[in-house]
Amino acid sequence: MPALKKMVATVNLGAGATQKYYFMSNPLLYTSIENTVGISLAPATDKQVIHRVEDLLLYGVLESLVARTGTTALNRKSTKILCVANKAVSAEQDLIGKTIPQGLITSISADLKAQNYLP
Repeated sequence: MPALKKMVATVNLGAGATQKYYFMSNPLLYTSIENTVGISLAPATDKQVIHRVEDLLLYGVLESLVARTGTTALNRKSTKILCVANKAVSAEQDLIGKTIPQGLITSISADLKAQNYLP
């Protein structure tokens, strides 16, 4: 399992205002898609409270997307990707064709498992 690092989700509140939420995640997953999903590696100098991912999902700050990679039944994989909630709709179209460590993304869907949204 890769090492978890402090990540930052930047939520656009409108009129140029933003709110940052910090959490731990795998930084390799977000290096090529950070602008699309609104999540990037936090600078080492930031000394902020680290939130649990479950709490950010529960309160609607983040949404969980399922990215499918591979073109045949033998190499098809699914990977969960976190996305800032107000970018989720546009990210579903923009992520198709991008590359993550698991391969080329062929389809994206919302993660509908109840465990992501229940306390």
